This record gives sequence, C-alpha cells and structure tokens, in this order.
Amino acid sequence: MSKLTDTLVKAGYVAANQGHGAISRMLWKGASMGDQARSQVLLDLSRLEADPDGSYQELAPNWLEHASVLLERAGAQGEAAQVLEALKLIFHPTIEQGLSHSPIAEMDPRLRSYLFTSPVVARLRGDGAIVEPAQVATTGVDLPWAKADGNQAVSAHVVQAQRPRAEHLLVLTDTNFNFMEPIIGYWPQKAQVRIRQLGDEELDFCSVLQTVTDRLENRDTEVPEFLRKDLQWADTVYVEWGSALAARLSGTDLTSVGSPRLLVRVHKFEAFTMMPLLTRWENVSDLITIAPPVTRALTSTVLGLAERTRINYVPNCMDLVSFKLSKLQPAAYSIMLVGYDRLVKDPAWALDVLEQLRQLSDKPWKLTLVGEAPTAGGSYWDSFNQRCQQLGVQSLGYRSDMPEVLRKATVILSSSMVEGVHISVQQGAASGCLPVVRNWPGLASLGGPETIYPADWVVDSPRAAAQRILDNTNESGLTKPEVAERASQWTLANLDAQVTLPLLDEVVLGGEQ
Repeated sequence: MSKLTDTLVKAGYVAANQGHGAISRMLWKGASMGDQARSQVLLDLSRLEADPDGSYQELAPNWLEHASVLLERAGAQGEAAQVLEALKLIFHPTIEQGLSHSPIAEMDPRLRSYLFTSPVVARLRGDGAIVEPAQVATTGVDLPWAKADGNQAVSAHVVQAQRPRAEHLLVLTDTNFNFMEPIIGYWPQKAQVRIRQLGDEELDFCSVLQTVTDRLENRDTEVPEFLRKDLQWADTVYVEWGSALAARLSGTDLTSVGSPRLLVRVHKFEAFTMMPLLTRWENVSDLITIAPPVTRALTSTVLGLAERTRINYVPNCMDLVSFKLSKLQPAAYSIMLVGYDRLVKDPAWALDVLEQLRQLSDKPWKLTLVGEAPTAGGSYWDSFNQRCQQLGVQSLGYRSDMPEVLRKATVILSSSMVEGVHISVQQGAASGCLPVVRNWPGLASLGGPETIYPADWVVDSPRAAAQRILDNTNESGLTKPEVAERASQWTLANLDAQVTLPLLDEVVLGGEQ
C-alpha cells in the first residue's frame, strides 16, 4: 500500500466515523482507483460506518461477494492490510452485531460455505483445512455435547479430561473483567494468582494486522518482553474475552517460557467478530463459553473447532443467593425491565407486553425500567418516550442495589432482540420473580434462550408474554408461590456461583478439586 493510498484510506475511516459518508466514499474511491475489488470493499465499509444502525442488506447487499474476492486475491499475494479490510467487512458490527439479522446468528449457508472452503481462510485459521462444498451444511451445526449428554439443552458441560493442577495462574485481559466477579476474589484462595489488564502502551502487542500477517506467513509470534516474566512464572494462563489478545497469544511461541497451558473464555460479543477465526485453537487447551448459542456461533463459523480444542460450557459465575429475599408490597402487579438504553434491548416490546396485559386484565399492571436512560435520538426513541408517558412507566435509573430493587418486582422481563444470557433474568428469577423471556429474534437460529433457560420461560410474542404473566400470578398481583419457588430453585441449582465456580475450577485449576 502506497503512502498516499494509506493516507486516503485512514482519512476515509475518520470521515465515516464522523458521519461524513459521502466524503469517506470519495476518499476511499480515490484510494482504490484501478482496483475494483478493493474499491467495492471500501465503499461497502464506508456505507456501514456512516450508518451503524442501518440495514446491511440495504447498505452493502453484496458484502460477502466483494469481501471474498478481495480476501482471496490479497491472501494469495500476501497483502495482509487488504486481507484485514476484507475481514472487517465480513465481520462488520452492522452486519454481525445487528438487531435482528446476522449471518453468523442465522448460520447463513453462503457465509459458512465460504469460511469452510476458502484456502485463504484456512491459512488464517492456521490449520490449512477445508471441506467439500457438499459437507458444509452438516459441519459444525450440532453442539459438541449433544452426543455426550443425549440432547442439545444442558445447564453446563465440562469435557472430562486429565488437567494438570494450576499452581501459578495468570489471568489476562485486553478488555475488562466485568464478568469476573466473584471469580477474581475466589481463585487466590485456591492457587497463586496474578491478575493483569493490559495497559494502553501494551495493546500494540494485540495488533490484528500483525496477527493476520503472521497467519499468512505461517509464523509464530515472539513472547513480548512486558509479559515474559509473568508467562515464565505461570503454569496456566487464562484469557478473559476471546478478543485480539487471545488470538495473539494463541499464535505465540510459548515454549521459551515453559509452555504454560492456555485457556480462553468467550462471551457473545467476540463470537460474532473475526477473532475466533484468527485464534490458533490447537494451542488453546480449553475454550470456555458462557451460553450454548455462543458455542454454536463458534462451531458453525470456525471449521474443526471441536477437534482443535476442548469446548466447555460454564455459565457466568454470579452470587445469586443474595437475591433470594422476600417481596415487598410494591411488587404487586409490577413488571421490571433491567437495561433499556440501546436499540438491541428493544424496550418498546416491553410496552407492547404492558398494553396486552391491560387489554386482557383490569388489574393495575405497571412497568418499571431500571438502568441508564437512552441518549440516542430518532423515531424509535421519540415514539418510545411518548408511549412511556402515556402508559405511566416509571424509571429508576441506574441502581447498584439490585437485590433490594428486585424485591419490588413480580415479573422480570427480557425484551431484547439479542442477548448473551441477560443476567438480570437470572437475578430476577433467583429473587422469586416470574421470568418472561422473549425468544430473542437475533439468536433464534442458534437455539436462543431455550438452550439456556427452561422452555416455559420463553415466549414468542407480547401476547404470549402477557398470557404467561396472567397464568402464573395470583389475585394479589404476585407470582404464585409454587411458580416463584420453582424458578428460584432452578436458577440457584444451575446458575449460582456455588454451582458454577466448581465447574470453572475443574477446567481452569485442574487437578483434584
């Protein structure tokens, strides 16, 4: 890439991120004069960057065709920067993290066929394997534990194996430790632990461009000096989030630091990015996912994943027992939605449920919203705010005392288009709320919430949600005691940290627990 071309491409990204779509398209077209394949990719990217909430089917309808042409050519020529541009289009957030349509979530046969039959993609994975087109439809579709446990729906699954005891555990992230409570406080009781979040000056090691370059050249990464002492000390390395750090470390030659065991935990977000594709899973002893749809998203896009590493499903480790408190009188006829500040949460669906309830019942049903208020504008939020006023919806704002807040709720609702697990559902169910979970449209093809929660918690429409509420509450506006107890007991028996931490120990700490 010439300096002029590089400058134009970077300027195009700046313009797109600032909402200047026309300018970015002009800059990128100039960067790609005489290169039709790259020009099409850059123009698609500019449209997606300029309208992140738009429909990718309208903004970039030929995204896969354009990206695959550039990827194959650039990969054959060793042009890592252009390969990365093509990957950015294939896995663009507007495409893969969309509200209701995602090629990965829908297991799009065109995408799967390309990822499983492309020689360049095989080089990026690091294994060189491809399958015949006729095999694509049945490859990586079933959850890896389906045969072992006899069905697809399980509350957890740990692959039985002899794992060495972890004496020195290094916990790393390039993102955050938001989902590591109470784990961070617990593991030091079981082993010597060092916990490290990479600083800004250390994130250069996680360069995705360098990772792509290494994959194309079939080259291992050298151990970075800032991590050398910690890696020499550790016998086990746990990476939180399957992001750029996980991909980079999986391709790092760790023999010079004693070959510590490498483990990676993947949440929903990363499963819809390019990072799992770039991860050398054969160098990861154990993969941990937090939900079955996440597992299926990975196995249906990363060829041979189950053969390259052990895939374990362990739910997030959370203290849910503390939520089991008696209900207060304001809980009567009270529905609660926790988290409603983004379109993906689709809080308007919760208003539809409330309206259906009031049509079916003359009882004083009410909706309470908990969390930061939305700051975005647009027709959706204008309509939502107006309806909230008309329906008398209350908002509590952000609260840090959720066990106490949930004492005033009878129903915990999930209205989202897409979720990983929706933690507030678990907290509400543990507290004795009636859980009502929308069959998240964006994850339905991957199994949706029915692979995480009991099937009777899940509903397909606002009408069905309202009917579930009426069928399971009494004349006092509270969840029927036997229903509340059943939901609470199932949650505590399957999802509380007292259950999930020992499972995580089995995978991470190994040895005899």
